[in-house]
Amino acid sequence: MSASEILPGTLQVIHGWKEANVKLLTYDDRFDPISGFPLT
Repeated sequence: MSASEILPGTLQVIHGWKEANVKLLTYDDRFDPISGFPLT
């Protein structure tokens, strides 16, 4: 995916880097009621 394909207001994080902890950007106590994924 190129940078021109990412919509404004969207965050793309390449995973696999232990220094880039995406969990620091999400809430620990808020989840989507259907999927169970954390809300951002």
